[in-house]
Amino acid sequence: MATKTASVTPRVSLDPSNVVGLLNELEERGLITRRRDPADRRRHIVELSAAGAEELCLAQTRLSRVEDDLLSTLTVEERATLYRLLARAVAAVGAVGGKPSECLGNDQASACLGEDQPPSCSA
Repeated sequence: MATKTASVTPRVSLDPSNVVGLLNELEERGLITRRRDPADRRRHIVELSAAGAEELCLAQTRLSRVEDDLLSTLTVEERATLYRLLARAVAAVGAVGGKPSECLGNDQASACLGEDQPPSCSA
């Protein structure tokens, strides 16, 4: 999964100068790699490293456990309703990856991850 640095900014709702600092830290920790875009040397292509994918999987697993604990009293249908309502609320403020309609109507928030989820960590 490769993406251009400029496309990261709207997806994480951060100022471009903050994104550069964040990417620097992630690169120092070995979680991403950056390389020049051969088509436009002014731009960088950002890729999740193997260590980054592993760390992401661990974080998603931990988050899933916390979510299961927090929502343990809800039925599957109630959780699906909650996810849909939350997706609508987030879409209303335009914060779902810049494309709010992608997540509307999905029964699970994980469906919003789509291709951004590393292959080794499928839901």
